[in-house]
Amino acid sequence: DESAYKPKEKINSKWIEEKNETENIFCQKKPASKTWEIDLHIHTLLDDYSHLTDHEKLTYQINYFRKCLDAAVAAGIKKIVFIHGVGKGKLKEEILYILRAYEHIRFYEAPYRQYGFGAIIVELQIISHKQKSI
Repeated sequence: DESAYKPKEKINSKWIEEKNETENIFCQKKPASKTWEIDLHIHTLLDDYSHLTDHEKLTYQINYFRKCLDAAVAAGIKKIVFIHGVGKGKLKEEILYILRAYEHIRFYEAPYRQYGFGAIIVELQIISHKQKSI
């Protein structure tokens, strides 16, 4: 059974190689409610990240984001708020790049009053078997 939530283009091989780094992640244990809120700040993901380079931190956050997106699709979640923070904007840039490659996903800035400039809302469209393209 092929998922309708698939990248339009081939996934970069470096992400495939690094995907096992985030196998046991919190988002897989979240209840299947209407909306998930996922905090991607590195200090919420790892107890100790002092030994990681900036690139390694970003890679971990991106892998976590991908796993949570996949877990949300599998759980039938319709809406996810990804809190990326402000910082230098690299994580947000990477998230937007990834989301643009997916079909049946709508995304936009989260409300400023609630999240400031540091969050993106992702909406997953419900795909029936008749709508799937194989």
